[in-house]
Amino acid sequence: MKVFKEKRTKWIILFFIFFSLMIKSGFCEEFLVNSQVLEPQQDFDFVILLRHQSKTVTADFMHVPGVQIIPVVCIGTGKLSVSLNRNTHGEIIGLFQAGTGDPQWDYNIGFTPVNITLVPINIEGVGFVLLGSTILFSTEEPPYEYGVNLGF
Repeated sequence: MKVFKEKRTKWIILFFIFFSLMIKSGFCEEFLVNSQVLEPQQDFDFVILLRHQSKTVTADFMHVPGVQIIPVVCIGTGKLSVSLNRNTHGEIIGLFQAGTGDPQWDYNIGFTPVNITLVPINIEGVGFVLLGSTILFSTEEPPYEYGVNLGF
């Protein structure tokens, strides 16, 4: 099951990257009513966490799809826990992680209102984790803002 989940996660991530590039290049413009509305936005944050620290990283987008990339460096031995809470209605939200620890991959996709929590990653010494969160679809009015909670 774990191998299947890792392969499926890679394909999901590749699909979203491919879809974003297709829209960004204008290749799908004739199929879309208004390609400017679907132009993806990116938000980038960098976090360094020591043991017993926590941080909330906020993303805000003016339209969907929006992708937030968060490289995280963890120093010490412990578990990195990641969660996302959104109380709106009619949105599809995704959260994924990949890193040096156990487990290496995890993801979760939910419909709002939702509280998404990923399996904690066990880190020994120094660890690097790449987190990503996204709003894929929304019936709400912009701006779209949410926070990703990190604890180590």
